[in-house]
Amino acid sequence: MTAERRINLALQGGGAHGAFTWGVLHALLEDRRVSFRAISGASAGALNAAVMATGLLESREKAMRLLEDFWRGISAASPFGALSASRPPQAFGFQEGRTAKGVMQGLEALSQLFSPGPHPASIRNPLRPILAGFVDFGGLRSRPVPALHVAATDVRKGCARIFGNAGLSVEALLASACLPQLFPAVEIDGAHYWDGGFTANPPLLPLAQDRNTPDILIVRINALATDTLPRTGPAIAGRLGAICFNAPLLAEWRGLSGRPDLFFHAIADDELMAMLPPESKLTPGWDFLLRLHDAGYRRGRVWLEENYDFLGQRSTVQPETLLDMD
Repeated sequence: MTAERRINLALQGGGAHGAFTWGVLHALLEDRRVSFRAISGASAGALNAAVMATGLLESREKAMRLLEDFWRGISAASPFGALSASRPPQAFGFQEGRTAKGVMQGLEALSQLFSPGPHPASIRNPLRPILAGFVDFGGLRSRPVPALHVAATDVRKGCARIFGNAGLSVEALLASACLPQLFPAVEIDGAHYWDGGFTANPPLLPLAQDRNTPDILIVRINALATDTLPRTGPAIAGRLGAICFNAPLLAEWRGLSGRPDLFFHAIADDELMAMLPPESKLTPGWDFLLRLHDAGYRRGRVWLEENYDFLGQRSTVQPETLLDMD
């Protein structure tokens, strides 16, 4: 019987594209040859982490069911999800929907007219009831494994705050996923927070401090590279977003790359993610989410087949393949 290997997970954020990570987690949970010591995440990565960890309080099967039900809930509750359900993005072989473009353009226009900050009572975050229903905060606070490390960005300090199991709450997860163009900053203990992806996407340092688990598996959902030079306004905005949301990951990775006691691994599909229009992060139609899940599931299965034997032995992705390093 193959020995179980223990790993730490680092889950990147990216809105509805987090369904790709759901697929990867499905493959890892189903395989059973790996267990999870700690999980870090920002934004959608933090939500996936909290839901998965809640399921693991009972069983792997429960974790898989909860993740699927959670993403169903995201699709049903989103004011934009139904608009894109029958129009998956062009990357999956369909015409990009005008409705999705209209949603993105409308949000951009609104963000130029007013900030959500002065009117928090008028803006209802649809994530709040979903998180309250799917995440067992009490159970996660009382169990040290898997350890959770959820990133949010302190608006005034301009740095990341990492919420561990003891500080996990609905507010902490809402803070981690708070896009300032859509929702007011989330207040916790007198401080205000925006999306964790701005400063730690996902956080690696808390995982690197675990001396007993050298393997860190990063699930990336923001394309690092693209073969296409963006020329239109939406394309430029989308590429800028990908660069900005990858910058914290690359900075932390560069700082840790010299550690001989750490082994890095990554699962991603840059070709797919580079093809997706930026507005697809805000349009979680169920058909689209399922296609992303299936892409992540396939990538997860392939990664396990090709790299499982190297866990605990060496890195399977080298920093110089991702970073422009001399």
